Order: sequence, then C-alpha cells, then structure tokens
Amino acid sequence: KNKHERARYIRSVVTETFDQDVVVHPVTYSLYEVTAGEDEIRYAKWWERKFDKLVQLVELGSDVGMPDSRVFKGDAYIQLMEPAAGRPLSQQLVFRCLPGCWWHSQGQLESAMSQLGKYVGRLHRETVDGMRELDISALNIDVWDAVSDGSLHPRLQEELDDKLVELLVSRFEQIDGSRYVSSLVHGDPMLFHIYTDLDTVSLIDFDAVATAHPLEDVATFKTALELFVRRLPHARLTQYRTLCEAFDEAYSDTRQRETTSTQLETTLRAIRHCSMLLYYHHYAPKTKNNKYRYEKIS
Repeated sequence: KNKHERARYIRSVVTETFDQDVVVHPVTYSLYEVTAGEDEIRYAKWWERKFDKLVQLVELGSDVGMPDSRVFKGDAYIQLMEPAAGRPLSQQLVFRCLPGCWWHSQGQLESAMSQLGKYVGRLHRETVDGMRELDISALNIDVWDAVSDGSLHPRLQEELDDKLVELLVSRFEQIDGSRYVSSLVHGDPMLFHIYTDLDTVSLIDFDAVATAHPLEDVATFKTALELFVRRLPHARLTQYRTLCEAFDEAYSDTRQRETTSTQLETTLRAIRHCSMLLYYHHYAPKTKNNKYRYEKIS
C-alpha cells in the first residue's frame, strides 16, 4: 500500500533472478530501482491493472522499443526491465538543436526519429483490435476535457477566435462517430518517455497504454515535439519539420494501412493543444489579483 511495502514485495519476487543480494529503492510510486551487487541495475514497474496489455507489450518487447523485460505474476504484476540507453529526447534536443551541434547531429537525430517511427508503427500494426467508432468526447489525448458533448470547453470558446471555434466544431462533427481500425497505443509518448543515445531508441512508461485510434500517439508526440522546439530560443521550426518528416516516413512504411488521415491527425493535434490550454488555465501561477495567468497557444 506504500512505496516501502511495495519495495519489499518486489525484492521478494525478483531475488530469484539474481545470484546475489538485491536492493530495491522507490523512484516513484510505481517505479523502483533494483540493484544487484555494485553495478547491475534494473528497473521494476508495478502494474495493478491492464495485465493483458502488459503481456502483449512484453511479447513484442524490443520490436516496439520497449526495454528487454520479464514479467512476474503474483498479487500484482511486476515488470523487471533493463535500463534504457541514453537520455530523454527532451534533454538531447536542448543541446543538439544548437546551430553548430545541429549540423553535426542532424543525421543521427533523423535516424533516431526514423527508428521511433518504426517502433510506433509496429506497435499499432501488431496489436490491431478490430473496428470501433470514434468518440470525439472520450479521447485519451484530451486529458483535460477540452471537448465535451462534441463541443469545445466554454473557457476555450471565450478565449479562442470565433472563426477558429467554428472550424474546430465543424471538424468534430465530421470525424465524430467515424469508423476506424483500433490498436494498442502507448498513450503518453512525450519526449521524456523517449530515450536515445542517437544510436538506439527506447520507449518507456507504458502506464497509459490503451486500445484507441493509432493517430492519438502520433498527434501526442508531434504536439510535444513542436511545443518543445518552439520553447527553445536557439531552435528553428525547420528542425521540427525535419524530425517530423523522418518520423512520418518510417511510420507510414510500418503502420497499418488504414491509419493515414491528414485531416484527422490535424484535428487530433488541435484537440491536444486545446487540452493543454486548459492545463495552463488550471495550473498556471496566480497573479496578485488572484486571476490565472496562462499561455495561449495559437
């Protein structure tokens, strides 16, 4: 029920894997560092639900970028993983987008994005789960409920341009209820869940794995990448486009053929932006007048 009890339980479960004493330290409530001896480090993930999806993912393993893993079944499922190589993509981009470094690293970053596109495409292709109807008000990417009952949140309607609101609502009407081929999605492919040393790429933290429209992963990743590049004072949008092109080409060559829809992807990305606007509204610091300050993303 608490991190230290979980750490003791994980130690009792994974000890058989090692020939020496094991020490388990909590990193978060669901992630634990497992050290055997002085040098051998693994990570243990505590899963309380989505067991069937975890088993699917571990069977695919490195084919979808997940670090090599072993699953222990008991009162909870424990996923024992090899550490991901390199650093989070967000950390890599801070340095690699510098003008001089970009010239040197561009090819390596494009290769990493191509590898990521193949992993995501393979995840979507290998876990097809039949036809479903798209519910525009129940998307995994809309964490803060920017869309409800087929319309934008009232706060967004106040702040966004009327023509933009009208365009978005018309797009919602076009895609709501449309049929699509569902699959497992990572659910949260943010830059800090993508590790790379520029030779290899790993996808970690599949906690938000779900059965949904494959383009939800694509929209989430591209939105995160675009916003991050825009925030870097030394980065340029041409760099973002270059990385997206490498990802798109590999993803298109690997994913299920029914996935492609430029208009749907654009609409899903707009929903993701709107959901993030609500995040800024609810959590941005308050001014002296006790009003929220939040960033408007056009």
